[in-house]
Amino acid sequence: MAKVVSVSLFKPSSEYAGHRLYARHLAAIGEKNQVVVVTVDAEPNSIDLPNIEILQVAPAGKLLQAAPAKVRYLVFTGAKLINGLSMGIGVRRRIRTDPLVGVFRNADVVELQWSPALSLVRDVRSMCPGALIVAYFHEVLSDPCNTLESRGSKVIDALAAFLLAQERRTEVRALGYLDAAIVLSQKDADLLAGLGFRGFVHVVSPPIEVSEVVPPVHQGKTVLFSGHFTRPQNSSGAKWLIERV
Repeated sequence: MAKVVSVSLFKPSSEYAGHRLYARHLAAIGEKNQVVVVTVDAEPNSIDLPNIEILQVAPAGKLLQAAPAKVRYLVFTGAKLINGLSMGIGVRRRIRTDPLVGVFRNADVVELQWSPALSLVRDVRSMCPGALIVAYFHEVLSDPCNTLESRGSKVIDALAAFLLAQERRTEVRALGYLDAAIVLSQKDADLLAGLGFRGFVHVVSPPIEVSEVVPPVHQGKTVLFSGHFTRPQNSSGAKWLIERV
């Protein structure tokens, strides 16, 4: 039975498709392995999974922890967009202290979920020189601002460009410390190869979730458009398809 540490910005939950995919992933590896999730996510709506231990790391010092809930929310919502800052605040300075030091040093496998966790890869490698380090890319070269609805203003666009450059630098630098990567499409596997990654890459085909609510049958044509509609590009694309095609 291998000891697996999963470093994640989020807990496994049913809130979003990515969180549900993470929950399925943990359930699968937890069947034959001992799994510990290290996260800064303080949301209470996580899914209870057998053989999975969740260690929530306080993501700041005592001053910020004592601040009003709204202040903490604003600080760490912003930090999630900036190059894994919330992971750095929560994990990097505690990774060499109890109980995390023992958790990481005893790990056979350390997986880094979502791109913000990649900012910790050098720390993990120094702590676990003999462990297998795997990155689970939900999207290679991800754009942390692709769901911002305010795109179009010069200030927001400049900030988005800066954050995107930071995010991509982090991903490229992390590749040299990884042993393997998990991606959700062949497109992302090809991107990793183009970036010079020479480790093992496994492509996972995420399940297609089907709603239990069946829409009523209606007369006329039906248009099926799949996409994540918090992205303005997908929403505008669906509108263009309906209006023009």
